[in-house]
Amino acid sequence: AGCDMRADVIRSIFGELVIYKSQSKVHIEFPRQSAPKMKIIEGLPIAGKDIIDGLSGPGSLGLTCALAGAKRVVLNDIWLPAIENTILNLEMNKGLLGIDKIEYPEIPSDALGDEPVLACRASGVCEIEVYHGDLVRLFSRVKPADLCLIDHFPGAKIMDLQAACKCCKKTVVI
Repeated sequence: AGCDMRADVIRSIFGELVIYKSQSKVHIEFPRQSAPKMKIIEGLPIAGKDIIDGLSGPGSLGLTCALAGAKRVVLNDIWLPAIENTILNLEMNKGLLGIDKIEYPEIPSDALGDEPVLACRASGVCEIEVYHGDLVRLFSRVKPADLCLIDHFPGAKIMDLQAACKCCKKTVVI
């Protein structure tokens, strides 16, 4: 009662993760294993690949990719509360994700990111980077990946986002 933090267990064929979200600040969704977004992720060639979750929110899809055996995952969001939740979710799931070390190179301060700032880096079984910034500008700081995920709000215009991800081998709009 009165707590703004929500925790959900998300399930996939790769395993389970606990995902925390600040309910008043971050879009709430509950990715069940049978949900369309999880089915899309489960159908992608992820193991051993570099993945970018360009609009990561609290990190549900990107962290699922890490659990699925991605070599490198970059999570990015323009909204600072989402990045704060992503970092919390990295810390809470580090054992499940095989994370040995977490570093915090830059501390973002603006609620809305512009130029991408590397807020967190995790190393272990999978290399994970968390950026706070505009996806359109992300590739000025990050090398292109095998796969770029764009999980946008329904009805949002995404042409600029898709154009930014053209440098990646494949873009999947979820």
